Amino acid sequence: MLRVTNLIDLELQRRYKSLVLKVNQLRSSVCTLYQGLLKEDTYPPSASCFAKGSEWPKWQSNPATAMLNLRPSNNLGLPLATLHPIFARFNVALRQSLPDHPDTPMAYHTAFSLCIDMAATFRTKVARRNAFKKCVEPLFTGYSFVNEVTLEPVENSTREYHTSRADVFVCRREKRVMGAEFEAEWTGDAYMQVPRIYQILVHQSLDDKDPSVSHGLPMVLICVIGEGISPY
Repeated sequence: MLRVTNLIDLELQRRYKSLVLKVNQLRSSVCTLYQGLLKEDTYPPSASCFAKGSEWPKWQSNPATAMLNLRPSNNLGLPLATLHPIFARFNVALRQSLPDHPDTPMAYHTAFSLCIDMAATFRTKVARRNAFKKCVEPLFTGYSFVNEVTLEPVENSTREYHTSRADVFVCRREKRVMGAEFEAEWTGDAYMQVPRIYQILVHQSLDDKDPSVSHGLPMVLICVIGEGISPY
């Protein structure tokens, strides 16, 4: 009788240990999922998700996460010219005629093409992107255009968690100098997607300790909205 009891006790111990192991594994999985859910709500979403009208107001209404891009109008930063010397020079250049330079005629032609061609109706983002590239490529000789660039967060980043995608980057000697987004009105707000992608690039540079961060990473972001061109 004692032997049978001992065997039962051993079997119960084995089952108990197996059950504890399964519970611990399940608890670990639940904790991992919960941490993921917390990060989903803690970090700003991907650029395409951020651009949705149901998404960006939540982040723009919080002073801790809002980008100062006048969306809504109370998100107002310092005057552009005070943020970096290059913006002050840019403001001065905007009020002057283009210099006598071999690229000046092509610059006028590019601006005219953008205002005319981008006012058309496009069935897809790819069609809009191709029209944009056709307008600007003659001005950017020597530059490479890279479509659909994936922006992965740096490992263990405290700034970004989600993966985003940029429609096109213009590169010079493998350095990104310009990016573009092409959103149809019913899929998202390009005005919000463009600064979000720039924010991601800044965060990547900070996480990678890119030495160019010391220069402030100034950039002029341009939205082509129909026949209108809006720099900010």
